[in-house]
Amino acid sequence: MIQTGLRLMEVDRRQSLEMGVARSISQAYYLIGDRGEARRWIRRHLRAHPDDAQARELKSRISKLRKPAD
Repeated sequence: MIQTGLRLMEVDRRQSLEMGVARSISQAYYLIGDRGEARRWIRRHLRAHPDDAQARELKSRISKLRKPAD
């Protein structure tokens, strides 16, 4: 999912953002526990879709993930 999403962003960034690819990438990173990348991609999605309630809920869940131990 992540590789496909990243490739779509390379091919046509604007259209991919419109279609919610950044949110999908964020969800995938969230599922594997990569808090930093999940947060980065959900922020990108929310810049394009500020009223997306599902994205805001995902952002909240991401914030609750434990930070990786150093």
